[in-house]
Amino acid sequence: MFSSVITGNLALIGIAVGERNGGLAANGGLTLAGYAAGVVLGTSFAGTAERGQPVWPRRVTVTLAVELVILVVFSAGWLISGSHRQAATRMVLLVLAAAAMGVQTAAVRRLGQMSTTYPPVP
Repeated sequence: MFSSVITGNLALIGIAVGERNGGLAANGGLTLAGYAAGVVLGTSFAGTAERGQPVWPRRVTVTLAVELVILVVFSAGWLISGSHRQAATRMVLLVLAAAAMGVQTAAVRRLGQMSTTYPPVP
């Protein structure tokens, strides 16, 4: 499942290796790491689906609130950094956005076999 979510980033890492483009490889790697960290963080809040759970468990709401906090931090960083962002700022923002998507994935997975961050795999 993980690789199906970030196939584009895996492809970009492959292109970066072929072109010996360290910046592109770093972006792809940071995206993977941020998403994975978000899934781990989100799973710690969301837990796993349980038989007989409510349609919308409280832990899903808590997990989505965690995602909201990450997105608020991302938005503040985006606004504060202005239009001429340094490379380090761009990378931090990239990791935050990827982590937010990982947290969202964990929250929605608690609801069952569905996703909101990528098309379902048949």
